[in-house]
Amino acid sequence: MKFFLIILSLVFAKNLKSTISLSKEQPAQYITKFGVDLGTGHYDIRLRISKGKKDYTYGKTYPIELLLYRDSDWDMSAFTCESKHKAVNITLNIPSDGRWSESFSGELGEPDFPHIWFFTIADCNLTLGDSSKLRVELSILSGDKSELSVEMKGMKRIYIFVCIIFVLMLGNNIWKLYKYFTAVEEIETNLVMLNLAVVFQFISMIFHILHISAYEGNGRGVGAFVFFGNATGLISQYIMIVLLLLIADGWTILYKNFPSPEAYLSVIILVGLLNLIIAAVERTSDDAYYLFSSFEGTVGWCLLAFYTIHFVWFVLNIRALFTKVPGNMRPFLQRFAVASSIYILSLPLLIGIAQLLLPYKRHKFISGANLLVEGLTMLILSYLFTRKTQYYKLSTMADSMLPTSKSHSN
Repeated sequence: MKFFLIILSLVFAKNLKSTISLSKEQPAQYITKFGVDLGTGHYDIRLRISKGKKDYTYGKTYPIELLLYRDSDWDMSAFTCESKHKAVNITLNIPSDGRWSESFSGELGEPDFPHIWFFTIADCNLTLGDSSKLRVELSILSGDKSELSVEMKGMKRIYIFVCIIFVLMLGNNIWKLYKYFTAVEEIETNLVMLNLAVVFQFISMIFHILHISAYEGNGRGVGAFVFFGNATGLISQYIMIVLLLLIADGWTILYKNFPSPEAYLSVIILVGLLNLIIAAVERTSDDAYYLFSSFEGTVGWCLLAFYTIHFVWFVLNIRALFTKVPGNMRPFLQRFAVASSIYILSLPLLIGIAQLLLPYKRHKFISGANLLVEGLTMLILSYLFTRKTQYYKLSTMADSMLPTSKSHSN
């Protein structure tokens, strides 16, 4: 789920086509935001009136204001005419008869310090009437003419680094599964689930590396890569959360087969629904005006509630499990509990830490650090599950995986 949210909310180059509504009550409207790196960013914008006070006099234009706010001057009430003194103000003259304006080009950014810039259109004098609509086409480049916003600079290298970790982990696990399969009667479901989660997350990162590479080349990327990357990332996170909760409840430790399959099926469905709800909330607030990163505001609070529920659920189960297992099993449970807790809590903790950073650093910090933490915790869990530790010696897995071997005919 976390990885899905991180990838779904990435902000790349802006090539925006949108319709905005202006009114007497709200004469200014937020369009989008974009992180500009060191140097001078560039934007191109054109507009046309789709609804409002049109005038078909030849050559007549209406003045509309483009307001550019730096993150340091932005707050939730910033896109009002009363606060436009905080913004860089550019007057755009658009045809009064509803035709497209010429393309207005401009520069933004500072040579010494990156910023996230917020774009707003304003009709403070109600030139278009009490109620109007404008069609807007906007494209933005970062300070070095890059298609990527400052939040995404360097993320490709992080993905590649984590992918290398996953390749090593995945290759090692597949080899171990192959050896187990040739030596024992069955492969345990928990090993299959863990490796499926690793495979899906690895595939997700590959898709998004391809998408970023395409963006660097054409400024648009490939929508199919985003879709499949999002889907496989969500599946990976879902498998991991279900796996950790089931083991904390005693699966593979106290029992091998579920005593009440219907109850566990309900748990699995509930976890899936919570994942989808959080994803939907995140998607609706994508590029929201009140966020410096995609992990704040409503999304941030929903994530906090979501992972708090999972963590409390996990802690209650693991505490009950400690009272049921022999003492020599507890060292494994302690390591498992620590690794699982880090996996579940990493995103909300990183969101909290990120609030101490400058706005343009938050998204990169949360995304990159979370990928690294998840990769390392999955590697630790993989070690605990696939090595002959106390978990194997004392769990129900030992009955099928250690003593027996397949018989081979001569």
